[in-house]
Amino acid sequence: MEMNNDNDRILNIQNNNNLNFFSKVQQDNDEFMINPYDDLNMSCQYSNIKETIENMKNKKGLKIISWNIRSLQANFNQFKDFIDSFNREGCCLDIICLSEIWILKNIEFYNLENFNFVYKMRNLSTGGGVAYYVRKGIQYKELKNLSLFEEKIIESLTIELEIGKKEKLILTNL
Repeated sequence: MEMNNDNDRILNIQNNNNLNFFSKVQQDNDEFMINPYDDLNMSCQYSNIKETIENMKNKKGLKIISWNIRSLQANFNQFKDFIDSFNREGCCLDIICLSEIWILKNIEFYNLENFNFVYKMRNLSTGGGVAYYVRKGIQYKELKNLSLFEEKIIESLTIELEIGKKEKLILTNL
C-alpha cells in the first residue's frame, strides 16, 4: 500500500508542470526546444581539507561548501572541528550546505556561533533532510515555493541570498 502511495506522489510531481523541468523545455510534439545538458562540462576534484582551505582562502566572493554529513547528530563534533580548521586558517566560510542531516533533537544544540541554521528534515522516517548554515550578516530568505520536500522522493531547501545592493543568488540544496 505504501508503495502505491510513493508512486502516486512521484506521478503527481512528474505531471505537475510547475515541478517538472522537462515540461518547460519541450514543445507539444515532444521535441526538445533546448537540451539543458548540451555543453555541460563538469569535473569533480577531490582534495584534502588543507588543499581546500588553501584554494579557498584568497578567493574573493562567497565561500560555499557542501557536505553529505550522514547524521549531523552523530557527526556534529567532527563537523565543528572541520569548520574550526577553516577559521584557524583565516578562511571564513559564508554558506555551509548539508545533506542527510537525519533527525535532530534539541535543534538549539546544533547552532554555531556566527551562523544562522536553516533546515528541513523528515517527520515520518529516518534519514534524509537538508540544511544550511548561513553566516550572520548575510541577508537570506527561504523560498518555500522552490523548496520541494517529499520524504524519500525529493528533499530540497532553496534560499535566496542578497549579495549586493541589487544582486541576489538562489541556492538549492538537495
